[in-house]
Amino acid sequence: MSKKENQEDNSKENLTNKTEEQTKSVENQESNIDALKDNNKNNKQDESLEFDWDSGLVDDYSKEERKKLEDLYVSTLPSDSGKGETIEGDIVSITEKEVIVNIGYKSDGIISKS
Repeated sequence: MSKKENQEDNSKENLTNKTEEQTKSVENQESNIDALKDNNKNNKQDESLEFDWDSGLVDDYSKEERKKLEDLYVSTLPSDSGKGETIEGDIVSITEKEVIVNIGYKSDGIISKS
């Protein structure tokens, strides 16, 4: 056998080995995916365990009364501000990069200094 033929045989053998390794790797990955799918199915909660907000609730209010109470509550909330709208507030603190402003909402406003 010539040196060239020997090199070709070695190349073919190396290629075959790499292909077999890649095939095994793909099979392992597929096996892992299947195991994850099975695990995911097992970890899903039983639908009967999900909380039902409407079951067992007793509502002493009519729809009209409920709507009036909701409107009254919503009227106590600060109005949504649109982009570019000016809102008054009190400066709470100043950092290197930001100014923190109490604008009467649940969270303070943060304004970048730049």
